[in-house]
Amino acid sequence: MFLESGIIVFNVLSGELQKKSRLEVLLDDGYWPAFSTAKARSTQALWEHVEEGFVKELDFGRVWFRLNENDSDEKDDIIAEWKGDAKAFLEGTLVSCSTSSSRYC
Repeated sequence: MFLESGIIVFNVLSGELQKKSRLEVLLDDGYWPAFSTAKARSTQALWEHVEEGFVKELDFGRVWFRLNENDSDEKDDIIAEWKGDAKAFLEGTLVSCSTSSSRYC
């Protein structure tokens, strides 16, 4: 059995938030984020952040986005999260980003 793995690159641009928070990206079943943005200064976040992470097995991998209201040196206060299969997420970005109706872009 051949398992696909590799690097996934995220270009986190901006977001409209209910509360000032930072975006954390976790991959697979990781306890620690692959990366985290700085905490937004307002509810109109402008991060312009490019980072990467490693997906161990594309068919079984997970992508997990969460908004953490606290700073990185404080206990987590997760106010929102989204989890999805890595393969479906990547396929959705490849197809959807070339059209105007994008779920992931």
